[in-house]
Amino acid sequence: MSASDAIEKLWRRMLLVVGRGRITTGNDAGMVQTQQVKIGELETRDNTKRVAEYGFTSMPLPGCHAVVIFVGGDRSNGVIIGTNDQNHRLKNLQPGEAAIYTDLGQWFWMKRTGIEIDGGGLPINVTNTPTVSVTATDIELAGNVAITGGTFTHNGSNVGATHKHGGVTAGGANTGGPV
Repeated sequence: MSASDAIEKLWRRMLLVVGRGRITTGNDAGMVQTQQVKIGELETRDNTKRVAEYGFTSMPLPGCHAVVIFVGGDRSNGVIIGTNDQNHRLKNLQPGEAAIYTDLGQWFWMKRTGIEIDGGGLPINVTNTPTVSVTATDIELAGNVAITGGTFTHNGSNVGATHKHGGVTAGGANTGGPV
């Protein structure tokens, strides 16, 4: 093989190192998520591993864009290193802002002006924790508030179901409103 043939072969391999395509389907059941990705009209890669940043995970929707690198230009050895869904991503982030979002309109947005959470019309549940602490100057709640189980205290006094006032004669009347 001549030097020019070797260079030509190396050049063709380099052209195959990076591909861009669309996710068509995927599997998130194993230790590593795999995706089927269509790269151009004639190439579809099955069971392509997808890597994500530690602590973050997602399952891309079909049609999502994907960037794939192929180790050594070997198209049978690809890894998806990035995905983007132009239809659902949040827009108009300011420099330094970050957000997590879904196609259902749910998002957690760390804005320059504060953190905003939108449940997209779906419930937000906090589970499996012994304590939830909120320290704030003001807390505003809009909507119904239900406290089930346990006690509700204010400045160390129980103001829940067993809350009683002293110095009141028992009977059918109620005490006055809060002072």
